[in-house]
Amino acid sequence: MEILKILRANEGLNQRDMAKKLNIAKSTYAHYESGRSEPDISTLKKLSDFFNCSVDYLIGHKVQDITKTKDATPLQRTLCADILSFDEEDCMRVEAFMEGLKSARKEQKQSKNSNIVDKTE
Repeated sequence: MEILKILRANEGLNQRDMAKKLNIAKSTYAHYESGRSEPDISTLKKLSDFFNCSVDYLIGHKVQDITKTKDATPLQRTLCADILSFDEEDCMRVEAFMEGLKSARKEQKQSKNSNIVDKTE
């Protein structure tokens, strides 16, 4: 599971550190990373919790992720992922801010359309 190596490195940990966190032998963890063996469900859950990702992600199962639509820009994807980590109160603030942006955009569009009509008359 190459992803384990990447996730572990991103955390600045070595294989021994990960093995300790999972309460398993270093060689067992090394075998997970090399693909020589696979973690059991309990260990997958621990890894998922530790790396804050889904078990699907760890095992390479592709699931539809609303933050990764083909039309979304990288910034839009990042914002979606950030919003998923917000509590309800923060989400309400973001929603109010977005409503203000939508309203401003609608007013700009109406103003632009009225200017086009004025120029054609």
